[in-house]
Amino acid sequence: MELEHKLEDLDGWGQLLIKECVSPDGEVIQERINDLKVRCDSLGYSGAERQMSLEESLLSLGQFEGAYDDLWAWLTGAVKQLEEFEPITGDPDAVAAQLAKHKVRLSVSC
Repeated sequence: MELEHKLEDLDGWGQLLIKECVSPDGEVIQERINDLKVRCDSLGYSGAERQMSLEESLLSLGQFEGAYDDLWAWLTGAVKQLEEFEPITGDPDAVAAQLAKHKVRLSVSC
């Protein structure tokens, strides 16, 4: 907003100056004022685009963090479950029982 006020002030001063100048000088001043307005508009447009891009990125980051937190919680639970398993022995019956427990836990956690 402050930039717009300064640009308006500059335009007003320029118009006063143009009224008091000879024809070619007034045209040069008007061209410079017009060029300044175009640059200012371009800067405002670029700033608005940048702000929209940053807001979109912030939204995406929030969604990513939510998914990350969910995945982290699941992985933490999965690690705890894996740590609870007994070491695998050479006994086929014990291995079959462990495999059955593993399948049950796997179906519950996924």
